[in-house]
Amino acid sequence: MDRADRRACAVRRVDPERWRALRLSLLVVLGTRVLVWESSMIAARVFGLAAQPSAYNPTDLQPAGRSLGALFTFPVIRWDGDWYLAIAGHGYALSGRGLAPRTNFFPLYPLMVGGLGRIGVPLVVGAALISIGCLVLALYALARLVELELSAGHRWAHPDTVRLTLLALAISPVAFFLSSAYAESLYLALSVGAFLLARRGRWVTAGALAGLASATRGTGILLVVPLLVLYLYGPREDREPDRPAAGWRTRYRLRPDLAGLALAPTGLLAYMAYLGLAGADPLAFVRTQETIWHHTLTFPWTTVGHGARAAWTELRELITGAGHATLFGTYYGASVDTGWENLLPFAALLLAIPAAIGVWRALPLAYGLYVGLAVMLNLVSPVSFQPLQGLPRYLTVLFPLFIWLGAGLAARPRLRAPALVLSGALLALLGAEFATWHFVA
Repeated sequence: MDRADRRACAVRRVDPERWRALRLSLLVVLGTRVLVWESSMIAARVFGLAAQPSAYNPTDLQPAGRSLGALFTFPVIRWDGDWYLAIAGHGYALSGRGLAPRTNFFPLYPLMVGGLGRIGVPLVVGAALISIGCLVLALYALARLVELELSAGHRWAHPDTVRLTLLALAISPVAFFLSSAYAESLYLALSVGAFLLARRGRWVTAGALAGLASATRGTGILLVVPLLVLYLYGPREDREPDRPAAGWRTRYRLRPDLAGLALAPTGLLAYMAYLGLAGADPLAFVRTQETIWHHTLTFPWTTVGHGARAAWTELRELITGAGHATLFGTYYGASVDTGWENLLPFAALLLAIPAAIGVWRALPLAYGLYVGLAVMLNLVSPVSFQPLQGLPRYLTVLFPLFIWLGAGLAARPRLRAPALVLSGALLALLGAEFATWHFVA
């Protein structure tokens, strides 16, 4: 058999579903990232940049001017992205104040960016490459996971569900974070991968991915709960249940492979060990959230109430003319005072509530628990002056919400075009706001 025949045989042996999922993921990422970059570059050229606080350019990473090269970086390096790249290039000891000020940024993403920087890749380019590459991997794993969960026989099974799930996530209003210098797409890839491997019974690898996720974001530690639920209650592909389903009684007995889930907290523990060995408080990332980023500890219903009042105040001011919404303002203060900074996160919360209920009803228990715990964690630690700050971004990586949304759009063809067009328009607008130095989420 010559080389061409061997190559043809190898291609035939590849699972066609894998190729289809990979091709779909690449197309979705390409199309949505073109939308993000085009809208951002046009807005920057037409409106210019808002005057941003100097604290968000700590090491002069931002390119000056509006040259073509600079425009390409605008959708990547903004706000927290500056700090991720500063850590990637210079470590955690910034501004001569030791480790504490930036320890709330977990290390895996800047370590990966810094690794590319050490072989000569510019930090901004490396950050974009890692984020986009992880987005492709995340969507590929999500496609495989949806095929597994909503296969033939499921009441929500539909041939368009996979495509619409991927589109719904990648074109969601703040999905520009998935290709910027943030850790969102890395965390998304690791969390989806952990679920997929757990469903297939690969517990050591699933635990390892969860461990990497806990080195990417503090909330990664939550993954141990849904993985344990999948182990005990299923559904699982690796073996048949030991017992029939009966209330809360576990369906699978404990076996030695459960030890693989012990890897889930290793990323967080390794980061705490690093902080301790470097002379800092091992819980410095918690203290920093309180002292520098103004997070407080409260009841979730208190956060929701404060967020609702703040959103209602802004809406009333906009209606009566007492306030005004700022889009693409360039004066100092326009970057953080938009007139709708509380409306967007509260709207995201209102949309997330029916989606979370849908996840509980349509998907296995582990998915609903994951969404519920992640949302609850964000609600118990709000920012004191803006209760729901960051919530749209945190919701974007909760992939079960988009499985529900994709399944819902698949079942309602008339809603597909309006929903995707509206979401794409918001992605273009908010992505352009982000790129021109306006705080979005």
